[in-house]
Amino acid sequence: CIRDRSIRESGQQIPAVVRPHPDLGKGYRWQLVSGFRRATALSELKATHIAAYVRRDLSDDQEAFRASVLENMARKTYSDIDRAYVIKRHQDAGYQSFEVAGLMNLTKRQKNNLLSLLELPQEVQTAIDEEGTTFKATHALTLKKLKAKYPRLQYIEWVTRINNEGLSIGQIVRAVNEAFLRGSETKTLPSIFRADGTNLSAGDVRLRPVKFNAKDLSD
Repeated sequence: CIRDRSIRESGQQIPAVVRPHPDLGKGYRWQLVSGFRRATALSELKATHIAAYVRRDLSDDQEAFRASVLENMARKTYSDIDRAYVIKRHQDAGYQSFEVAGLMNLTKRQKNNLLSLLELPQEVQTAIDEEGTTFKATHALTLKKLKAKYPRLQYIEWVTRINNEGLSIGQIVRAVNEAFLRGSETKTLPSIFRADGTNLSAGDVRLRPVKFNAKDLSD
């Protein structure tokens, strides 16, 4: 799908940022510093060009990363999951996580909470990023704590209930505790259909992500 609907409807309004590629031996002239979603949207639209500012002062990888974070923070294009992956990429590159957390004006606790979101199943991470729904990062962190207390808790059923009923954090805690104390916790869906977004009578189907190893499949 096209990630940035405004580009499809109005064209590219904000240039991306590029720098001369640090390794010309790879055959590329430019390297994208920020504007990855814009580039993806244009690629999906089969565009052959992208408007971009050229930064020749970003030969240092750390400075290029810093510029990317600041540009996206200024445009408020980072979701909570985006910020978590940015911090993780920063760590994986060998830098201290507090450096990028400082750029994002995050406390140590906020940084750790964001990183803990990456421990959640992919379908929960997707639900956090979904626009127009009640479910947010704070709900996910609450469910994560409750999952440690009640291992049989099924994330997606509670995500669906939070979205359908608009539950607050306090209401989630009470509802989960009550469900498990009386032994009537929500049951697992009997198929790969997701309850939120599936309405078979209307012909609407939404599926859970399915993960498998292709090496385990027969011809």
